[in-house]
Order: sequence, then C-alpha cells, then structure tokens
Amino acid sequence: MLRRLGIVVMAAGLVTGQIVLTRVSERPEIQEGISSAIWNGSFLIGVGMNMTSAPIIWTLDGSSRKDEFHLSIPDAVNIRVGGFAGASDGTLVAAGRGVTGGARYGFVAIIPPGRGSNTILRTDSYTPQVVTIAPDGVIWTIGDQVEEKKSWCNVLKRFSPLGKLLSSEVLRVRGSPNVPPDAAEGSYLRSSRDRVGWLTKGGEYLEFSLDGRETNRFPAPPFWKEYAGVTNIALSDDFGVVAGAGNLRKAWTLDRMKRIWSPVQVSGDPFNSGLVFGFDGDQLVMGAYSKNQGFLVVHLSVAR
Repeated sequence: MLRRLGIVVMAAGLVTGQIVLTRVSERPEIQEGISSAIWNGSFLIGVGMNMTSAPIIWTLDGSSRKDEFHLSIPDAVNIRVGGFAGASDGTLVAAGRGVTGGARYGFVAIIPPGRGSNTILRTDSYTPQVVTIAPDGVIWTIGDQVEEKKSWCNVLKRFSPLGKLLSSEVLRVRGSPNVPPDAAEGSYLRSSRDRVGWLTKGGEYLEFSLDGRETNRFPAPPFWKEYAGVTNIALSDDFGVVAGAGNLRKAWTLDRMKRIWSPVQVSGDPFNSGLVFGFDGDQLVMGAYSKNQGFLVVHLSVAR
C-alpha cells in the first residue's frame, strides 16, 4: 500500500545547486537483492540467486506486482549477473559471465516484453561488467576483454536491440584504486532521454551522446576517496544526476555549472539514505530502512 506523505519543497534545480526533496509515498518491500536494484522508469529490477546455474531476474512495479524468471544459458554451471537494466517497453537486459566446464565467457541476455524467447548473446573473450538500454533501444556495455596474452579494460561495446555489435572502443579513464587500470567492475552505467552516464570506479563521471561520443567528464562525488563504492546513480530526463553512498546514508546531486556535487537534503521527517534506485518521471526513487516496517521503497518529488 502506498501512503501519501506530503507536498514537494525544492531549494534549487537538479542541474545547479543543492536540492531539497520531500517524500511523496513509501511502501515496504522484502525481496532478495533489493538494495542493489534499479528503477527503470516504471518498475524496480533486481537479481536473486546470483552466481548459480539459474539466477532470478525480478521486477516490482509501483503496486508491488511481481514478475520473475530464471535466467539460463545452455550448459552453464554458474552465471554471474554483473549488470542489468530495463527499457520503457518492458525489455530487460542482463550481462555478465558464464562458466561451462572450465571455460569462462561473457554474455548479454536480452529478455523481450512478455518474457518470450530470450536472446543470449555470447561475447566470449569480452566480459561486460555493466549494462544499460538507451532510449533508442541500443544496448550499452562496459567491461574487459582478454585474448591470449593481450587484455583491455574499460571497453565500451554497443549492440543493436537484436544483438548486433555496433561499436567497440577502449575508454581512456582513471583506473580503480584497488585493481588498476580496471574502472568498470562495480561501476554504474545508466541512461536517460538523450544521454548515457557512467560513474566509474576510478573517481570520474562520464557522459555520452546516444551515438557513443563522450560529451562531458566530471570528478566523482566527494565520498569517492574515502568510500569508493556507491549504491547507484540516477539520471533524470532534465540533465539531473544523483549519486548515493549506501553505507554513508547520503546522496549528492551534480552541479554542472560549478562542476561539483552538492548534498541532497530531504524535508520533513528524518530520512538518511544513500540507496538510489532511479527516476520515475520527476520523482526520485530511493530505498530506506524503517525500524517498524523494514525496507522501504520511497518516492521523493522534485518540483520546478
């Protein structure tokens, strides 16, 4: 059940300055993997039973209606889903690594609306770490490629909705402080109306136009040096970007003009959370823990 909580208050726009959000609705949810879920615009997407022979991809819409199915790859004994995303038409994608016998290979799974016949694209020596679907249906992935004695990290590969390779490029970015020069594993790739954003594990935030060209690059949010891991990022259709640090229970929004990240504040009842799921129109969807209700999915409004 959704519970109405208040009216929006805003101090500044998403593009510039600090923002103040007000909770509009919340509902309790219990689901494996929900703390790492994403909101695709109309429902939550998550993964359960990961790193098994048949992980579960699940979705939850705004009325808590649940859909789930097992992701399987022929002969795979272990499947690791590293990234997943959803399109506005209900298409889902999942990307990661499969193991068959002693062989490892990358894959991109395309799950159509209605959950008909899935397309499993074997990418072999290329292992995508993150994935998103752009509004034009193009599937974006970033990962690593290993061929014999050569290896490349931070490889951007774009695929058509049917799985045809459209482009491949090694991105020039800072490496992760823990496993240089890889900046893709554990990073976050998201899309909005006219761009794709990537928050790397190397302390940078990059944006691309839908044709694959890099258009902007910013420093990472301020928590990066002391806490490199983030829960997620969310991109709105009006150039807004919000990043959250779950363990710190804080979130920041990107000020494009000043090229800095400003703290997000929530008016009304105390709300300390860095679990960012995504944007539902002009509402930011986040997760929070309640002492009485357990885990909550919360919608927060941003007005103009």
